[in-house]
Amino acid sequence: MNKFLSFLVIFGLGVSTCFGGVTQVKPEYQNQIQYQNVLWNTTDLATFATFSPTNLTNCVMWLDASQITGLTNGAQVDTWNDMSGAANNATRDGGSTASYPQYKTNVVNGKPVVRFSTDSRSGFNFPRRTDIRTVFWVVREEAVDDPWLLGDSAAGGTYHFHRGPLVGTNGQALWYPVYASPDITGGVTKLMGDIINGTTTPLVIHPSTDYRLVSVVTTGNVSAAQISTDRNTAARSWNGDIAEIIIYNRALTSDEENQVGYYLTQKYGLTTSYGQ
Repeated sequence: MNKFLSFLVIFGLGVSTCFGGVTQVKPEYQNQIQYQNVLWNTTDLATFATFSPTNLTNCVMWLDASQITGLTNGAQVDTWNDMSGAANNATRDGGSTASYPQYKTNVVNGKPVVRFSTDSRSGFNFPRRTDIRTVFWVVREEAVDDPWLLGDSAAGGTYHFHRGPLVGTNGQALWYPVYASPDITGGVTKLMGDIINGTTTPLVIHPSTDYRLVSVVTTGNVSAAQISTDRNTAARSWNGDIAEIIIYNRALTSDEENQVGYYLTQKYGLTTSYGQ
């Protein structure tokens, strides 16, 4: 039986017959199948088995290190191509330290990452977006260095994703309560699938080598044009790894969030509350 159909038998949700690897479902349950806390329409089951972030509408950026081609381990990444179809390719900031950002193979669950150094311009630029509503990241933070997940260009001048203050001595909150956009701090931030207060909760407590799954659904449009850096401000470069970034220009529903979160959880072998 196909893996994505097996839950019908496990949970006994209206299964009438199972034959030849195909499960039939009673008509009254056709649109009410619950799996991993998500209600799935039976017509979407095949989609679930091969989920892609672009299955959901309004995906405007999808940067996936496992989709980078033509590079060997340790090579400098000059372009990180957008897989969303929106052509928001990320290009290496010309001020980055030589050889960074860097492509590193077989790092997290057998998959590659893009590694950033601690210099002030280790990052990428992409066509500025002013309509960001939902973002997912899979990242590893090397140390508490005031690193940013997303930033704006100097011309854009905003700092909607402003990184937060220190939490104790070994952690840093995701968002700064005063400077980050209220559409972010007032939205829903999740860490490993759990809702958190992003202004008081650290991404991780150091020392740590853990990869973290972060998401935010904002209450309104926010802007960004850079990965890892903040405008032209020194010492605000990401220090660590980024495996994947997914951006939508609409607020995903909780069920849609769970789909993306579960996809990332399974892909990177993480332990999260998505799909539990």
